Amino acid sequence: MPGQSALTLMLFSPNSTAKFLVNPIIADLDNDGYQDLLLSDHGFSIKLYWNNNRIYGKCIDLIVGDTHGIAIGDFNKDGVTDVLVSRGGGSGDNARNAKLFHINIKEK
Repeated sequence: MPGQSALTLMLFSPNSTAKFLVNPIIADLDNDGYQDLLLSDHGFSIKLYWNNNRIYGKCIDLIVGDTHGIAIGDFNKDGVTDVLVSRGGGSGDNARNAKLFHINIKEK
């Protein structure tokens, strides 16, 4: 389809493996001037797509398992963006703590 990126076609095509995408985050996580993408595939994983000069890289599962939300910010005040993931827990019967990820640009 003209005007659509490969990422759009992959995520929203009938052949997509995504189940229930919630809480998309679009932000420049690595401070390179390009907006990266985080998607919560509820119950399966948080998917990270690095935007490298307007080309999205292959999907990386940031965390696998039941997830319910994502927030970003500099939570530890070190000048680097952090990702906070709210994890599920079996309909509330087995609630788990949130998980904090620190973006390490050198490992990207």
